[in-house]
Amino acid sequence: MNLRTTFAAILIALTAALFPGVAPAISFNPERPLMDSGLLSGAGRQAVFAERWGSNAGRLHAVYLKRDAENNTRVYYTRETSPGSSVFIDSIAVSSVGPASPTAPDIYVDRNGNAHITWTGGWTRQGQTVDGVFYGRVSGTSPTGVRRVSADTITFAAFPKIAAVRLHGESTPRPYIAFVGNHTATNRNDTEVHLLTGPQGGGTSGTFSRINLTNETATGHINLTFDLTESFPPTAGGTPRAQGAITYERNGQLYAILSEAGTPTSIIFGNPRQITSGEDGGTQP
Repeated sequence: MNLRTTFAAILIALTAALFPGVAPAISFNPERPLMDSGLLSGAGRQAVFAERWGSNAGRLHAVYLKRDAENNTRVYYTRETSPGSSVFIDSIAVSSVGPASPTAPDIYVDRNGNAHITWTGGWTRQGQTVDGVFYGRVSGTSPTGVRRVSADTITFAAFPKIAAVRLHGESTPRPYIAFVGNHTATNRNDTEVHLLTGPQGGGTSGTFSRINLTNETATGHINLTFDLTESFPPTAGGTPRAQGAITYERNGQLYAILSEAGTPTSIIFGNPRQITSGEDGGTQP
């Protein structure tokens, strides 16, 4: 029994002793591996998402980096068979073998139960291996639409984060990917926060459109986070809208880019705003 399960057992025992006849509100299952050997451990090498909609709400999905039988690092995916079952399907290889190992996988599960996955990987440009943003979708037990979705002008990419929501009038959710990267058409040494918008359902081919969400002369954007969700305006029966936010760090400070009201058929992000102050980067009262 490890430290966490020992603590859980003590907590449950104390609850039973202090409050006899009252069932504990929290219980812990023993730790169990979700995948087989070859996992690459460390921060930024795995991500998890719990479904938000429908009868499978709460079902866990995970992506992670693992070495295959030929010792190539690839992105793998798994999910629970049903919410709370703690039983996971066999791992599915999502990424192919490229000129550089994938990094920083992320995942989002849409309202139809499709897993949208992104990561950074290598591709060859003018004889050199450079960075790009990659995407794939898992529906059922096989990946589809796996491809590089950043433009040829992106040669550095990091911290990709993904969401997939349906706007008003759309039949299926479309993926959105925020990431930090350069743009060789402007300044290859300057990083910005970019947003990629994909086709409905993610598609099996085709490009993602890109916009800059920052336009700063400084570099050093790190630790980006991103989330979108489908929501409703306060009036009952109103038209659903997508809302969300992006945060990132730069020069020891935390910044946020928030979605504005927009329209039911679009997502509009505002200007970056610094949400911390002080030389130490901490939030001041």
